[in-house]
Amino acid sequence: MAMSPVSAFGANKFHFVLFNNPGTISQCLVVKVRLVVWKPGNAAVTGATGGLFTLRRRSGLTTNPSGTGGLAIVAMDSSMPIPTAIGAWSPPQVAPAGGTVAIINEIPVQPDESKVSTLDAPTMAEIRGEFGGQSFYRHLSCCKPLTIRSGETLEIQQSSTAGTGNGRALVLFTVG
Repeated sequence: MAMSPVSAFGANKFHFVLFNNPGTISQCLVVKVRLVVWKPGNAAVTGATGGLFTLRRRSGLTTNPSGTGGLAIVAMDSSMPIPTAIGAWSPPQVAPAGGTVAIINEIPVQPDESKVSTLDAPTMAEIRGEFGGQSFYRHLSCCKPLTIRSGETLEIQQSSTAGTGNGRALVLFTVG
């Protein structure tokens, strides 16, 4: 499990990156993502919002994520530590780049006070649902989790709209 610290909105900002690094150990690991939730922070989302937040998988990276911004990954079973090949950042000092990007999901974030129709996306105040946030991806059963293979990343990036507000990512996954 990995949970990022509360992160202020920022244009094109990587709010979370999980990297399955093939260069750190000789074995190939597979990360199976079961749940990705965006949890609103305590700051009200006002004025311009952060636009879309995109969940994606990147393969064939030309630049690996690295540097400061690393965060702790917690093993749910203390007898089975997370392999060192699995790293997470929020935000990475060096962002991942290049390769092939597959968009998994996008969620809009609206200001708390701007919902004018029942057809509008949920406001940040309304998305405190399961696990305290809005699910990007949910597959808690044993079949068809989101797979992050060796050399791939799982990323949450904000659109080019800077916006006002903050939030954090919660990601549940297994490693095999």
